[in-house]
Amino acid sequence: MPVALVATIAGMRACRATSMPVSPALRDAALEILISIASHQWRWSERNRLIRAAARLLPEDNAEKHARALLRESKAMLRTWHITERQLPHDREPTVRGLLCEARLLGELPESHRQFRRILEEEESDIGGVVMSAAQPENFE
Repeated sequence: MPVALVATIAGMRACRATSMPVSPALRDAALEILISIASHQWRWSERNRLIRAAARLLPEDNAEKHARALLRESKAMLRTWHITERQLPHDREPTVRGLLCEARLLGELPESHRQFRRILEEEESDIGGVVMSAAQPENFE
């Protein structure tokens, strides 16, 4: 078993045993491990869902304008990705940049407005009957 996985499980178990809150670093490590073992199909579907959620936050009024705005925002974000990747935004309310960052963690972002537009025009579908939402985390208590 990989060292990072063993350490993350040990940390989560320690938090559970002592009723201590999970630190942001431990939470992020657990999330990265879960994402890394998720199926390719789920990751692609979730990436596209996050891109569509980002588009819904834009003021533009059609898919073409949304696609062009998303391309501009993703290019701006990717210029500093080597920094952003380690310091992801943790906004209470979803933002276009935050959702694109989450989408980028799941897979490469589109490189043209046409690719973004195709994603925006796709029907949202669920994988295995479950649609995951990063913008609205579930309460596991």
